[in-house]
Amino acid sequence: MAQHPDPSATLLASSRRPQGAGARVLRAALLALLPALGPCAHAQVYKWVDDQGVTHYSQSPPPGGPAKGAVLNLPGAATNPDAAGAGGNDNWQDQERAFRERQAKQADARKIEEERAQKEAASRRTACLRAREALDLLGRQMRLYNLNERGEKVYLSDDERARETQRASQQAAENCQS
Repeated sequence: MAQHPDPSATLLASSRRPQGAGARVLRAALLALLPALGPCAHAQVYKWVDDQGVTHYSQSPPPGGPAKGAVLNLPGAATNPDAAGAGGNDNWQDQERAFRERQAKQADARKIEEERAQKEAASRRTACLRAREALDLLGRQMRLYNLNERGEKVYLSDDERARETQRASQQAAENCQS
């Protein structure tokens, strides 16, 4: 046995939305126009359904306030009405200028960081060479000395030589990493 739809549900559905070829053409025309109007829109688009079940699209809120309707944010629509209009050309130019300034600042920051890294690497290479020279000198079997304030030779004891060797080894390990 075939079931028939509830006649009251059919009646309600038909009262909400206009039927027929004319309504379908109107709906299709509105839907076809919306994407074309989106890029040149300067405000929000409101969508609401009136008491007769007809869907409306407008840049002004529906009668009775936007609480009954939905606000559509179309791609390309300006969210700030002040930014649209005659000043629109300046807006993209300002954004382009700001973008270029950010790029220049980032490039400057990268250049400064590279220079700092190069200076640090040069400093490490110098410290590495000095530490290796000290290790080489400390490793030889000859007596080492330092000059005091009066320019006199003060020879290193075995303990001082061991401490200096340890210090030079530590500096070489820190600065001679590849």
